[in-house]
Amino acid sequence: MSRRVVFRRFGEVTTLEVESRAVPRPGPGEVRVKVAFAGVNYADVLARRGFYKWAPPPPTCVGFEVSG
Repeated sequence: MSRRVVFRRFGEVTTLEVESRAVPRPGPGEVRVKVAFAGVNYADVLARRGFYKWAPPPPTCVGFEVSG
């Protein structure tokens, strides 16, 4: 199982939820990264509030920065 932070609607920090889910298998042309650390940056904050036009619409996962 893995965990991720999601928001289902635009809004304040209270819209964030942590959910558990099965680890997805990578498809053709994809890789799986074992994440050691994740960060929430300013783009994530803007996405959660609905002000980052390049972010996918809700429901979506935040944390555009990872290392692994």
